[in-house]
Amino acid sequence: MRMFLAPTLFALACQPQDEPQLGGSGGSSAGPADETDPSVCPAGMVQVAPDGFTAVVGETSASSVDAFAGTIIPALSLQVESFCMAAYPLPGAVRDTWMSDGLNVGHAELLDDLLPTYGRRLCTTAELLIAAAGPNNQPFPFGFEYRTGACDPEAFSPSVMGSFEGCDSPYGARDFLVRSSWAVLDEDVRAAVEPGRGEGGFPGDGIYAIYGGTAQRDTFFSPDNYGVHFYGPNDYSTGTPAYVTDDVRVCADLGTLDDETELAWTEWTDSLRASGTYADVLGPGLDLSR
Repeated sequence: MRMFLAPTLFALACQPQDEPQLGGSGGSSAGPADETDPSVCPAGMVQVAPDGFTAVVGETSASSVDAFAGTIIPALSLQVESFCMAAYPLPGAVRDTWMSDGLNVGHAELLDDLLPTYGRRLCTTAELLIAAAGPNNQPFPFGFEYRTGACDPEAFSPSVMGSFEGCDSPYGARDFLVRSSWAVLDEDVRAAVEPGRGEGGFPGDGIYAIYGGTAQRDTFFSPDNYGVHFYGPNDYSTGTPAYVTDDVRVCADLGTLDDETELAWTEWTDSLRASGTYADVLGPGLDLSR
């Protein structure tokens, strides 16, 4: 069951654009993934917002919101309980090789159905935003200023996961800003982004989104923690395309899982490692007959 999100859109007009009232009871950095209490989160995951989260996150600059209208998350207030997030994108462990293909919207649907079998789920856009931006709403996982070399500069052929020690979010999740992540588009982020979408709306009924910037700086979506973009079935001309820069990391509710579930998860992620491609494990992922 996904956690309840109870945000209120942040009224940008009520305070100066360049000096928003940021921060809140988000807690401090959880540190490296191996420091997470194993009785709190499943293996390979970090605890996000150990004390709960109440803060303003998202882009506060009106000019940036205008420049990336519909592909940026404007500032909004989020209040959530603590949750678990994979320290790395799938397969999910330090020194893993990145998958050689990306995911399409059909794969997102498949994972949305499959992951609960293993005690995991697709993260929501709000969860990814909170994990990457932290309680102080920083635009990059490593801070408020962009630093060349802090994260892997290669979106298409990155080094093994964890190679860049500085690419660490406030809660200990690593390798944000290398590739984007497929996610469930929660109602609160949807409401914040929707005014910028215009008549085109959200493809695929707005069920899924691709969260976050990548190592590329010239993207059509905001190239930082506030970026978000969308694809639906009608955006593909065949049943198999997927963009390698559209990856995924998973979330879970607090609490450890039984040995049988964890063994099944290990076996499934091992199959991803052995294959190196999502398509081999998940199939084409997209049914254009719908």
